[in-house]
Amino acid sequence: MNILDANKLTELAAALAAQGYRVVAPLRDGPVVRIAAWKAGDVIDTSAIAVNSAKDVLFPPTEVIAKYALEGNDFTAQDVPPNSAKTVVLCARPCDAASLEL
Repeated sequence: MNILDANKLTELAAALAAQGYRVVAPLRDGPVVRIAAWKAGDVIDTSAIAVNSAKDVLFPPTEVIAKYALEGNDFTAQDVPPNSAKTVVLCARPCDAASLEL
């Protein structure tokens, strides 16, 4: 088994982001740690348990799942491409990891 030093997590996040991944990780948000989308300059904080779930960032509160057009009595379904980026979740809690298809 390989173990990554927690001090290297920010470097890992930067390398993944450079390859086009959206990185989700625990970040300091004032007095708490919150799972959020990482951006350059953010420091990953593993000193406390996050107050939210990774699912808060991975699943949008709303999203378009269908579109259609009506002209008179004619109904036409329209394609809705998925709006998702390649995403990596760092430091996920076991329950969050188990809830996702890995």
